[in-house]
Amino acid sequence: MFNRLKKLLQQYQEKKELKKSIEPLEFQKMAQEILIMAEVATQILPKHNQVQIRIKKIKQDVEKLQVLIQNKEFKKLPINTRLELRHSLEAAKVLLEESIHLALPPTNLLQ
Repeated sequence: MFNRLKKLLQQYQEKKELKKSIEPLEFQKMAQEILIMAEVATQILPKHNQVQIRIKKIKQDVEKLQVLIQNKEFKKLPINTRLELRHSLEAAKVLLEESIHLALPPTNLLQ
């Protein structure tokens, strides 16, 4: 009996966390963070680099997503679609983090 109640409570908490993670405010926060990371990456990576092109595309897509988030239609999107959007934002964030780590240091001197 207690195990079943514990399991139901755990399922409820998981659903609540999932619902919170796909709210427009959470998407807005992630999009803002990705835009900041993209700006940093464009400043520290060499110009005319293949990665720069991907970063520019990520910025354009995230800016479009921000416009979509502002629209009330975003809340009407199915949960699966919002989950896919969340996963693609997470993938973009990982790509940006890797790109930033690949940047050469600005000096040859050891710090």
